[in-house]
Amino acid sequence: MQLSPDTFKQLRDLIYERSGMFFQD
Repeated sequence: MQLSPDTFKQLRDLIYERSGMFFQD
């Protein structure tokens, strides 16, 4: 499955949010 950078960023941000450690580049 091909993931676009935007999709990857959304997934990454969601994981960080759910784990309580949200990061912004």
